[in-house]
Amino acid sequence: MTILWLFIISYITSVVHNENRRLEIAIQKVSATSQNVPEALQKWHETSKNLEQNQTALNGKLREIQQVMGNFSTELKQLRDTIEKKNENSQETQLNTLQSNVAKLGSSLNDAIARIQVLEEHRVKSESEQKTLAKSVEDLQTLFAQIRNASSLATSLDGGAAAAANNVTEQNIANIQRELTSRIENLSKNFTGELESLRQKNTWLGNDLAKNKASIDELIENSANISSHVKSVENIWVEMKANLSTLEGGSKAIGDQLEGLQNVTNAMKASIGSVRDECERYHGQSDAISGELGAIKVRLEKVERKEVPPATAATVNVTEQPPKDPMPNKLNQLFNNSPPTPSAIVKSDDPQKQPTAVPATPSTATLAAGNTSPTATSSNVSAVAVASGM
Repeated sequence: MTILWLFIISYITSVVHNENRRLEIAIQKVSATSQNVPEALQKWHETSKNLEQNQTALNGKLREIQQVMGNFSTELKQLRDTIEKKNENSQETQLNTLQSNVAKLGSSLNDAIARIQVLEEHRVKSESEQKTLAKSVEDLQTLFAQIRNASSLATSLDGGAAAAANNVTEQNIANIQRELTSRIENLSKNFTGELESLRQKNTWLGNDLAKNKASIDELIENSANISSHVKSVENIWVEMKANLSTLEGGSKAIGDQLEGLQNVTNAMKASIGSVRDECERYHGQSDAISGELGAIKVRLEKVERKEVPPATAATVNVTEQPPKDPMPNKLNQLFNNSPPTPSAIVKSDDPQKQPTAVPATPSTATLAAGNTSPTATSSNVSAVAVASGM
């Protein structure tokens, strides 16, 4: 019975040793995994921190781009308002005013030219009338000469009648001469007044032309400047529109990159959460394995305390109770399912001792067929040697 217990204890020891070895290997694997997990977690944390920094930098760049675009839009709006105000208020109004003044000046010039033409015609008529009057005066002088000649002849013929006729003729001639002289003077005065008014109007027209010429030159220069400004503004607007389209494309690409980075960050956060869960599970398993190992060590210590030395194995009471700790389920199933085997008689040097029937347990065969280790084999051999020594 003692040998049976020794076999059982040796088998339990070998099984416990194998289980301990397997648990140590599992613990080493878990420890290696646990050692790699902090490094992986640190890498994940560093990567997530870098991604957050990159995301912050990209957000800052986006805010700067949005601010630049807002300032650009504001400046463009101000420039457009300024151009519209200039076109509506100052330049166009001045242009319209100058155009109306030029139109008035043109009409005044046309009127003056028409009046000058009328005066020229009147002058021509006056000159023709003067020529006619001069011819009439010459004719009258010729007539006077003829009359004087006739009067001289009549005087020589008839003194009294001729004197009366001469007085009447001279009086008529004097009246005609006074009338012609007054008419010529009136005509000269009228012609002189008209000429003075025409000279004054010509002077005024010359002054107006000089003043309006400067205004017209200024208007032409302003129109050229406005045209150049409008062309430059159009070119700037085309460039700004191209830059705006480029900025919109860049902002769209940056938005896509940010969205991709956000997706990667979310995936990394989910992966970090799963890794944390796995680490916690591994730590829980390692704690459970450590508890099981502690319990197994306690059992081994109890078994070692209750184990009998080989020298005093013959004095062990056969009716000794088995240890309180139950055997594993595998051992119970093994002993329950094993068929009975014939007993073996152990020879002893002392003829007086009764032979002891030692059952050949199938545990060794089962162990050899199953999970066999050198430690278990050595334990079985030592147990057989102890039994044969007894």
